[in-house]
Amino acid sequence: MAAEAMAPKGPEHIAMARRTFVTPQSMQAVFKEPENRKLLVRRTHPQHRRVLQAELTESGRSTLGEAADAVNAVEERMLGKLSDLARSRLAGALGSCVDALT
Repeated sequence: MAAEAMAPKGPEHIAMARRTFVTPQSMQAVFKEPENRKLLVRRTHPQHRRVLQAELTESGRSTLGEAADAVNAVEERMLGKLSDLARSRLAGALGSCVDALT
């Protein structure tokens, strides 16, 4: 989830932390390894100098694509035997769980 949350250009770490249910301090730690591996860069926001924006590099986008493919394969295996109705119910129940946390 955090990786997909980074895909759009420029989310700052506090908003991303809220979306992924971690503290801003934890989000800083989450950024460290991908930044060290040159998968993302952080830049000062042009209008808000205290805000750092995160942006995936080309290598980061490629890695995210590979990860998304792997996750999709696991998801399909996990849900493969569920009917469309069961999948819909599961999605609704999980959505309710997320809503309860926000």
